Amino acid sequence: MPEHITLNGERFQRVARQQIEGRHKALVYKGADSYLRIGQKSAIQRDLKHHREMAAAGFPVAKILATGEHGGQSYFIETSLGEKTFRVLFDENFREKCAIDDALFDSFIDVTRRYLAAQLSARVPAAPAVFRQGIRVDELRAELPQYSISLDMRFSRTCERLSAYPYVLSHGDLGPANMMPGGVLDLEDTFVAPFGFDAVSALTTIDWFPSSPDFEFQAVYSYSTEQRARYFAMCDEVATSHQLPAISDFKEDLEFGRAVWLAVAMYKWPRIQKWRYDRFIRAYLLM
Repeated sequence: MPEHITLNGERFQRVARQQIEGRHKALVYKGADSYLRIGQKSAIQRDLKHHREMAAAGFPVAKILATGEHGGQSYFIETSLGEKTFRVLFDENFREKCAIDDALFDSFIDVTRRYLAAQLSARVPAAPAVFRQGIRVDELRAELPQYSISLDMRFSRTCERLSAYPYVLSHGDLGPANMMPGGVLDLEDTFVAPFGFDAVSALTTIDWFPSSPDFEFQAVYSYSTEQRARYFAMCDEVATSHQLPAISDFKEDLEFGRAVWLAVAMYKWPRIQKWRYDRFIRAYLLM
């Protein structure tokens, strides 16, 4: 695909690509105040379906401005939610002050609160098998065959413990890299999961990056103990106001799902792959 595309009188410049197992799934282009996502029809239509479902439920997602086909591929154009993700904002803030400002973190909490409130209006029938597929349990079983039985047992126990929560439409990869002060973006990994999965994912993703520069990727910021406590206080307030258990009481179970997702298919980065394997095994399988 070209570096630039003109659609509906607006010029877009290519900025990123979404991938699935090494194959280009979609390309992302930036316009003046909007983004264009273009790619295989099946992938774009799936993303568009989830986007519309989330928008209808009140999720803080971008507004769809146009859809169509161009050059044999499907596309949609969405409004811009901002220039920088929370990951970039946290990184810049931390590099300058060795801490994340409370005002910036409060903005992150606010977006998450709006997201969780909308999520509870997007309840679906319980679907542990879909959740299992979404977090890619069977792929991790294939990568760690010696732990396949333990992994199955842990997943079953996790689903049993989380049965008090409804299943909801979930982002699947919620974290600061996919969140902006204006809302949530990149919905290509959407699946259904127990309520609380996205909430815990958004905060704890950074914990699955080592702080050492000896790895292919590293943690570039961290939250204070007080910030983590305020975040979970918000999550618990949302949950208990809907007669659901406090999310903080099930943090380990909810983080298990995120940990599986983050440990899978890291073969291109062997050092961090081993680090995540070791951390995952210690945390969830040696019990």
